[in-house]
Amino acid sequence: MKIGAALKAFFMTLIAFTFIFFLAFVIDLFVFGAVPGNTSPTDSTYLYFVGFAVITPFVLIIAFIMLFRDFYIGTLNRIK
Repeated sequence: MKIGAALKAFFMTLIAFTFIFFLAFVIDLFVFGAVPGNTSPTDSTYLYFVGFAVITPFVLIIAFIMLFRDFYIGTLNRIK
């Protein structure tokens, strides 16, 4: 794989990772109730961080699978 294609795959994966990470962040905000005006901020903040710690590894796994899939497909095409 050429350097340009590798950089393109890397930045596309980075953009996808950022979007998925932001989506998980927003979902956690609403699901676990860590929004301004909540009556019990301590409990909701704790649940928010627990939920974020649970969802983040899955987001990382998805991003790494996307990145290595691009490199793997590029390597196969170069070998042919």
